[in-house]
Amino acid sequence: MEWSECYSKSRKRPYWFNTKTGESVWDLSKVVPHKKRKITPIVLAPTDEDHTLLEIKEALDFLEPILNNPQISYHYDQLTEKTPVERNLSHSIYLRNLNNWIKIVLISESVNLASQPIEYHPEESQCSFLNVGDFACGRGGDLSKWSHHPVRDYHGVDLSSESIKNSIKRYESKSYPFHAKFYVQDLSTPLQIDCGLHSLDIISMQFALHYLFKSESHVRCLLRSISNYLRKGGIFMFTTVDAHCVYKMLNDKDENLQRIGITRSITSDVVSLETPIMNLSMKRKVADKWKTHSLDFFGMSYTFSLADSVSECEEYVVQRSVIESLAQEYKLKPLLCQNFHQYYYAHANRYMDLFKKMVGYDHTSHEWHTSGLYCVYMFQAE
Repeated sequence: MEWSECYSKSRKRPYWFNTKTGESVWDLSKVVPHKKRKITPIVLAPTDEDHTLLEIKEALDFLEPILNNPQISYHYDQLTEKTPVERNLSHSIYLRNLNNWIKIVLISESVNLASQPIEYHPEESQCSFLNVGDFACGRGGDLSKWSHHPVRDYHGVDLSSESIKNSIKRYESKSYPFHAKFYVQDLSTPLQIDCGLHSLDIISMQFALHYLFKSESHVRCLLRSISNYLRKGGIFMFTTVDAHCVYKMLNDKDENLQRIGITRSITSDVVSLETPIMNLSMKRKVADKWKTHSLDFFGMSYTFSLADSVSECEEYVVQRSVIESLAQEYKLKPLLCQNFHQYYYAHANRYMDLFKKMVGYDHTSHEWHTSGLYCVYMFQAE
């Protein structure tokens, strides 16, 4: 029997069509057992070219990757998976829902861009099925977001072995319409994933790039990996803390900040910005540099806490001019940089029904302005 992979526009998912019998099936494994999908997680030491493929349930108990950021790995390893009821009772539920809406829109817009013809290179675009990389995938929370698009292969990478275990459980618990592979790896080390060079159509990295801005070598290593695996015309998109927004908060008047539910506290050593659900603190010397646009390019640290999510995690300032300049060295052309509020207003009309269903307007001033601490970036491989 001869099977061809096709795509259903009405169901928005791949299916299989038998060119001899005319039969169509969603899951080829039910009729061709040896084609059954497999999860092949990789646990590796990035410096070892002859890395071993290991089943994660057996491997993660005794083998860990080389980490440049062990404290971040430890932080996320300690987080426990919350039930849907617990998530709905979270103090940061509005922000979580808004962040998820932003990511859904960002994924949809990236899929549209990755599927458009590339000027002078039409043979390298118009993909029927997409190969995507989810860098810093965490517990696989975005798996369901990708399932609404024509994805064929999904590659999830994270430095937390506990997060990858949860990602696999999430993937196995539902019938996702794509193959998936998971990898435990620090993205500040040379990336090795089980796909060909220049084969990924989209790379997503949500709320994580700031960890790599500890040093220039870490950022360059990530950008080199992205350049190696992203095809020409492919999209790299990410979300991170908006350095310009923090700059404005550091320079604004106290009464203006208090009006929107933000408290700024200053001691001889530390400057903090705080709402009932968020705290962003930095050393006084970092704040002074931030206020005057004189930050060092790398290593400008602050601690960030978010209710029921992140607790005093060390992050590093991502400056737009720095990331865009470096990205262009790796043939990644800047397409977009917008604060979450700007991105919302740019896409609210098109995705309004989804916004009303997922987020709604029942929020406080401080919740809305906390969301403005983030921004969206998008690049295209040349």
